[in-house]
Amino acid sequence: MKKKLLIILLVSVMSYAENNITIEAYEDNNITSNLNSENTIVKEAIRENEIHSSNTKVVPLWTKSYEIFAGACENQEMDGCYELGVLYGEGKGVDKNITKANELWAKACDAGHAEGCFKLGTSYQRGRGVKRDSTVSRRLFAKSCNNGSIEGCFSLGNLLNGVQGNTIKDRRTANPFFKKACDGGIGEACITYVPGLSSVVSSNEKSNKITTAERQISTKRGLKYIKKACDLGYAIACYMYADHLETSDTYYKPIPELLDKKLRYMVKACDGGYEAACEYAGTVYLEKSWVDGSYRDGADKKKAKMFFEKSCSFRSYSSCKRLKEVF
Repeated sequence: MKKKLLIILLVSVMSYAENNITIEAYEDNNITSNLNSENTIVKEAIRENEIHSSNTKVVPLWTKSYEIFAGACENQEMDGCYELGVLYGEGKGVDKNITKANELWAKACDAGHAEGCFKLGTSYQRGRGVKRDSTVSRRLFAKSCNNGSIEGCFSLGNLLNGVQGNTIKDRRTANPFFKKACDGGIGEACITYVPGLSSVVSSNEKSNKITTAERQISTKRGLKYIKKACDLGYAIACYMYADHLETSDTYYKPIPELLDKKLRYMVKACDGGYEAACEYAGTVYLEKSWVDGSYRDGADKKKAKMFFEKSCSFRSYSSCKRLKEVF
């Protein structure tokens, strides 16, 4: 049975020609199916599942959802098949069965369901229930992207660019998909889109420090996408953007509005979970620094402690050390 399913899945995805992964195909292919379920019961079940997605104790909800999605799938409502696959894939309301999940996502994908193709592509990429195959996953991501999945576009770009450990490296082909994902609201894609930024971000995440290379990315184009990534909630981009702000004039005289702006973006990065930004904000409030348009005469230890505690909670050794030393 498993072998038969694998053959069906392969035949399903191999029918898509190699040139379907071009950006022209994305722009010209208007085959996006209107598969959003008109069944209000299905819609309500999807909404409830999204609300309680992290609550593993609501077993009655998952059981009810299973019944609703199973019925919808039998009636050829592809949202139902996709959501039923999610339940099987995560073991909610039913025993976990990734093979069954892949089968349901394949059915939805064959009917043009973008997220179904994305989920199935991820299974092939990671080898979940099927043999790992980057060629098959690439074609599935292409179909997903063509049918409107932003996650599919981003994953396709990553595969083409070799970001996720694969051998296909073609920035020229991958970049349009990163832009599509960026325009669709994925902050990380905005960073990856700008040539040279992705390698900088990778090193930054490992060291948690801004490097000399990063300071050379102060082009208008680069900063535009760094800011956009920040605005979309990508915390490390907020930190990068803040660090690139020139806060003094040619005579090294502080510029009030830019100092305030830098702190705001650092706080935003901190709120997003970036520890170095929390430490920066704590240092500003602890030391005699520029805050809210003027030099502070004294430290605001209450705010400083708050930021250091947050940075320490993210396992920043230096922040934890300062907490012990100062407070």
